[in-house]
Amino acid sequence: MNSIFYSTKQLDGTKQELVGFDPKYNDIVDYILKITHEIWEERGIGAIYDTYTEGITLFTGATTIHGINPVVAGTMETLHGFPDRRLVGEAVIWSEEQGSKFYTSHRIGSTATNLGNSAFGLPTGKKAFFRTIADCIVSNNKIEEEWLVRDNLHLIQQLGYDPVALAKQSTRYKNKPLFSAPHIAENRVGQTNPILKENNEKDSGTLVYNLFENVWNGRYFNQVSDYYQPTATVHGICEQDYRGTAQIQSFLINLYASIPQGNLQVERVMTNVGEQQDEVAVRWRLTGLHSGNGFFGTPSGKAVDILGISHFIVVDGKIKTQWDVFDAFDVLCQIHATPISETQTAVKPLSIHEKNKAFVAQFIADTNSAIANKKGLETVLNTYFSADISWNGSKPFDELKGVDAIINQFWKPLINAFPDITEDPYILMAGNFQDKDWVSITGNLTGTFEQEWLGIKPNNQVTFIRYGLFYEIKDGKIQTAYCILDMLDLMKQAGINLFPNRAVEILIPGPAKGDGILTYPINPEEGKKSLQLIEDMIKGLMKFNGKDLETMEMHKFWHPNMMWYGPGGTGSTRGLKGFQEYHQKPFLKGFPDRKGGNHKARFGDGFYACSTGWPSIYATHGGDDWMGIPKTDRKITMRVMDWWSREGNILKENWVFIDKIDLLLQLDIDVFEMLKQKTH
Repeated sequence: MNSIFYSTKQLDGTKQELVGFDPKYNDIVDYILKITHEIWEERGIGAIYDTYTEGITLFTGATTIHGINPVVAGTMETLHGFPDRRLVGEAVIWSEEQGSKFYTSHRIGSTATNLGNSAFGLPTGKKAFFRTIADCIVSNNKIEEEWLVRDNLHLIQQLGYDPVALAKQSTRYKNKPLFSAPHIAENRVGQTNPILKENNEKDSGTLVYNLFENVWNGRYFNQVSDYYQPTATVHGICEQDYRGTAQIQSFLINLYASIPQGNLQVERVMTNVGEQQDEVAVRWRLTGLHSGNGFFGTPSGKAVDILGISHFIVVDGKIKTQWDVFDAFDVLCQIHATPISETQTAVKPLSIHEKNKAFVAQFIADTNSAIANKKGLETVLNTYFSADISWNGSKPFDELKGVDAIINQFWKPLINAFPDITEDPYILMAGNFQDKDWVSITGNLTGTFEQEWLGIKPNNQVTFIRYGLFYEIKDGKIQTAYCILDMLDLMKQAGINLFPNRAVEILIPGPAKGDGILTYPINPEEGKKSLQLIEDMIKGLMKFNGKDLETMEMHKFWHPNMMWYGPGGTGSTRGLKGFQEYHQKPFLKGFPDRKGGNHKARFGDGFYACSTGWPSIYATHGGDDWMGIPKTDRKITMRVMDWWSREGNILKENWVFIDKIDLLLQLDIDVFEMLKQKTH
């Protein structure tokens, strides 16, 4: 699963602790409502500078806006066209991450009269009602990222325009590269069966997530009644209401008839638990080819990208009311956009990296399907792996040669312990290093821990095994694989904490922007920038004079609110100070002469970069304090993997893996022997 679930209790009216926020805000809901009122109702547009970061990223439809100035300009343009706009906050669903970082989803109903020029044309003098939902990431009194969806199709219709004619005239995607069909993840590629989720969860967030997986993605429209009350209402776009399960079924079939092979990805789920009802917010993205008659009219064969947000009210374990908002006019603009040249087709030849990403994405889907169906895994592995595959895992696996060894020594014991396990990546990227083509992945192996595995006793609960993978692809097959599993983190989830925590240990999330599965169109120059930035940052690390961390000049390379997601036994940190205090200082003290090298792969792709070495660090354990272990003066090597995300010209996030089981064994510490003594 590529999303993160948060459950919170409803605010009870007492003042909420908002670290770094203006004290005038009583709680996070109060913050969202007040800044919205100040900016839109009071026309205090200057408040945007106080409540949005300078480098704000705003996602609207299939487009992305960077920087605070376009946000200000867009706000003024809207108020010029609709000067009497009034907003009614219908709901704010929220969640909190450790460190006063909030996620909010604000549903708004607006009334306005078109009295000035707007993005749609000259003033019409007509009144309109339209609904908007804004998802935000907020910390330190400022919105860092926002996903904004507005029912523009309904607004345009009320203004008296022909939406299709307006879409054809729109310059939104004119003379720009169109979405290329092979970039779109198709749900039925290879005719693999959809993976059904068991709908036996009482948690409302899980209920709604399973609705999207089973009914939307799985196309099991006959299961609608499993999720909705008989008299449920779905408030769709254009003020179209669907009442009862039969009408809800018809709506979904009509939508998917336009995009029959579309794939929906859930990006975030938030749940607010109440005494009488629960509120759930889901942000999703539907991609596919407009190849059928249905919601969007005559098929065009164009690839489309639909960003949507839905709100739900759940009562007694079933959905009572739902609001869906997405920008159908933006989809029409994609469908009717003019390519860069009339001779350009929507389908471009794929680069080797695009082919490899699609290849590995399908491999993951086929593997998950085989595990869910309890058959066909050997066939899947033989399809994607070369006959002489070298699969190199973290301890205790090391090198496994051939599919039989991989199945018998890795997959079969793992599936026995986690029968419902799935591979859920949140970063998938590709590149070239030293004339070899690579795909790298990181995310979670997610499943219910039911049987002992590697001597670790089960907890009979959902468990997340952090994993990092690098695949070398040659002649259409995976030739070599390197894999690190975060075993210490897994042990902690199972209740065994063998080493003291230094930083906080959390369920590590994927990229905050939710854009880490890089199967969408990407400018190759961005990947070069990402790679160069980490190369420059690593050169800075090598400037350490042995005493003062400031000699590394890390402030030049990292965002002030950087997130560093470290391995089990180290933990995760926020900000450069936290990174230095909880990771760098003890690490440099423990391994003062560390040197890098022997990289297997290092490359950039879009706003991401990655690196691995097997090993990639050579050092002497010459100091105390690292993981609480006294110095041993032993020579060691480290197997390491990193993924970084870039925002502009600085690094924002870093996911780090170290094969600590292998490293500790070099210090004469056998983790699995310690585990055996503790549990037997």
